[in-house]
Amino acid sequence: MKIKLPDDLLAQSLKLCEERKKCENKKNALELQEAKEHKRQLRLRMKDGLPYAQKLIDWAEEFLNDASGRELVLAAKRNEFTDLIFFDQNVGDLSWVGLALNTKGISFGGAGRHSSLSRRTVEDEIDLARSVDHRILKEAWLSIQNGTVWDCIRKRLKLVEEVKNRLDDSRFFL
Repeated sequence: MKIKLPDDLLAQSLKLCEERKKCENKKNALELQEAKEHKRQLRLRMKDGLPYAQKLIDWAEEFLNDASGRELVLAAKRNEFTDLIFFDQNVGDLSWVGLALNTKGISFGGAGRHSSLSRRTVEDEIDLARSVDHRILKEAWLSIQNGTVWDCIRKRLKLVEEVKNRLDDSRFFL
């Protein structure tokens, strides 16, 4: 049995169909534009960030291969912290991203200075360049060059020590 719609409902149905298709076309165009922008941002990150990412990866490998550097990373890991933050600053209008060292290399996270739950260890310099804005990578490299990286590491180790002392004190009273 074939349904025959009244002319007014048929016209309304055709109008609704056209409106839906226009909305879908706008949505598809917007998604395409967003995808192009994402690819452009990724290319920019790779082009501008890859040299800094490579330098940071090389520095991290040297740091972890040094007995004293590795010991500092392990000291942070022995407590509730898993990573030793070496870059902890806001860069321009970007969301905060911290860079840290762990026994596997460099990790990054943006959920907060004291959270290790959202940190992810990068696989290589390409992964780092894709994952972290090139302006943050540049600032992190500059902090290594100008020596402020050591202040950040000292600050993190001081926090690790304070937490360790609080834990030791609380165990004393148990």
